[in-house]
Amino acid sequence: MQINRIALAAVVPLVLVSLVACSDAGDSPSSTGKSSSNDSGSGDSKPGNNVVINGEPIMEVFIASDIDPSVGVAIEKTLNLAGEYWGLWWPVEYWVMGLEEAAGRDLVDQFCSRRDANSQWDYDDCMDREAGSEEHGMMSYQRIGAEAVATGDLRMDAGRNGTAEWGIHRFASSLPWGLAGLYGIPGEEELKTVLHEYWHAVQHSHILTLDRDKRDDLMGPVWFVEGSAEYMAQYGLADLRSQGLLPEVPMGDWPFELEGKMEDKLRNVDSALSGECEGRELMSIAEYSDPCSSLGYDMGAWASAYLLNIAGNDVLLDKFYPDLESNGWQDSFEKVAGMSLDQFNVEFMAFMNQSTGERMAILPSFP
Repeated sequence: MQINRIALAAVVPLVLVSLVACSDAGDSPSSTGKSSSNDSGSGDSKPGNNVVINGEPIMEVFIASDIDPSVGVAIEKTLNLAGEYWGLWWPVEYWVMGLEEAAGRDLVDQFCSRRDANSQWDYDDCMDREAGSEEHGMMSYQRIGAEAVATGDLRMDAGRNGTAEWGIHRFASSLPWGLAGLYGIPGEEELKTVLHEYWHAVQHSHILTLDRDKRDDLMGPVWFVEGSAEYMAQYGLADLRSQGLLPEVPMGDWPFELEGKMEDKLRNVDSALSGECEGRELMSIAEYSDPCSSLGYDMGAWASAYLLNIAGNDVLLDKFYPDLESNGWQDSFEKVAGMSLDQFNVEFMAFMNQSTGERMAILPSFP
């Protein structure tokens, strides 16, 4: 099967501005919350060493026994589409928790047995962390789902939790409500989350060093890590849907469309910049610990849309990431943006002061 990444001509913004623009940092919420990337593997990284990939990279999905198999099928199909669409470099493991504690512990047992068999992590040490109370241990994702049902607060989390030392991308997720046909959430909302997470795999796949400080620097600031993952997921979903390639999933109670989601992000940004994050600019959203880090997802997504509108839809895969490790994040970004980070910040913030209609006009359309 051939998948085409469409090449769209750049749309010139109504105000002439020159241009530009989630993480080896901590984890954050996704889908009905947020998602993040993290290389918090169990092993010790050794500066100077590089990632080693053993065997052919494949996609594997593991779901708790209390989840309908259709959920795993939809996730696996979406991951394989993402691999064909953007590329596949490292093996992928995607672990999905359900609502039942016993089923969750069985899945952790499977995960830790696999790690021990591969001489990656002692079984008992793995179980102590992943089945314990650790905030981003695997059982935390089961607790998120169970607490959501109990409280009615439909939070859903997913994250890339490593692990470069093992030469794999490992993801963990709480129950994706939309794929399970629950609460009227569109299934495509959850497919977007899978694509968002997989874009983090794309980001990490272009960094071979195991030195965590260097990996952090090469990933870039939160607005870029999470913003590009969010926009590329929205863009990729719309493109794959237009080609009729997405798996069939529950429709939910409202449409999931690129334009609507990006307009929601504009409202979120405008509200934050006129409220609790007044005076903040794109370049200041650099750390997950920042109280305004959620702007990294929404304003960062618009910064990514702005960059691709000017530099081309394939600029990240074709130009930015191939040069990343040799040139560093800032030089690579400035090269594809055609300007300094400071200049990009000035021009992007000027763009964000335009009307909603003017900003929406830069988004691509799909047949």
